[in-house]
Amino acid sequence: MGNEKDTLDIKQIVKKLKYAREQKGYTLEDVYKATKISIMNLEAIENGKFDLLPHPVYTRAFIKAYAQFVEIDPTDILKAYDEYLKESKKQTPPKVKKKQVDQKNKITIFSVSIVVLIILFATIIYFFTQKKQNEIQKIQNKNETRVEVTKNNTMISEGHVSKNKNNTDASMAKNATNNNDMEKLELKPENNSTEHNNTNKSMGNEISNKSNENNTINNSGGKDKAELDGKQQASELTNREKTNYLKIKANDDCWIGAKIDGITEKELILRKDHSVTFEYKDYIEIKFGNLGGVELYNNGERLDIKGKPGEVKVIKIPLNE
Repeated sequence: MGNEKDTLDIKQIVKKLKYAREQKGYTLEDVYKATKISIMNLEAIENGKFDLLPHPVYTRAFIKAYAQFVEIDPTDILKAYDEYLKESKKQTPPKVKKKQVDQKNKITIFSVSIVVLIILFATIIYFFTQKKQNEIQKIQNKNETRVEVTKNNTMISEGHVSKNKNNTDASMAKNATNNNDMEKLELKPENNSTEHNNTNKSMGNEISNKSNENNTINNSGGKDKAELDGKQQASELTNREKTNYLKIKANDDCWIGAKIDGITEKELILRKDHSVTFEYKDYIEIKFGNLGGVELYNNGERLDIKGKPGEVKVIKIPLNE
């Protein structure tokens, strides 16, 4: 009953505006032209339907402008409007709470979505990182296998050399035995007759000549073998002294893939202000992911290689090959 009475009082108060307008002979169109208040809002004010009006700030301004146009005091009408607002606030708390709950739910959903996206992103990064590590491990295993095969081939080759050497020694020993036997033949003279002695002497000379020829051949073979061993040792010493060093200094982050002497493959990410050194004998091929961010030093001498930031390029060292 109290709310209905208040509503009737408000409608009675706002009718003052309509009464003053009609007394002065103005239409709603006239009020609209003078105040720029829409006819729909003017009708809502005259009928006390404040729920159809815009924000209270604008509604108060509309009431004042309308009252000034029809030359009446707007104080009573504004008080009635304020009472209406107070009653409206008492009846609307549940709606406000619902809006707050909805807002909290939206915040919760947003937070959960962010967490899910972070977890998903971290999972993707972990997957690709693990895949990259597996690829690097495969390359390392492949290089180790190649080194093991090379070692086995070297051992087999050494076995053949040792076997040939043993065969040569056995042959030399056999020849030496034959020579001794020949010498023993010479030490068995017979006294039966002069002719028999001459025959034995001739046979001894022939055997001695053959023994000398065998010794000459054996000595020649030993000399050739010694020269071969000397050349092999000199070649190995030259190869050991031929090790080269390529230093790469990073002025910016750069991905590097290296192929050393056509066999060993390595890849890494060289961070800014860090450096890495590769050893090679004949040549090295380097693929750069950011050629403009590195400096190259071959055996301590800086190479005149210039690149652009982000330039991808393969360079073979030494440059003249």
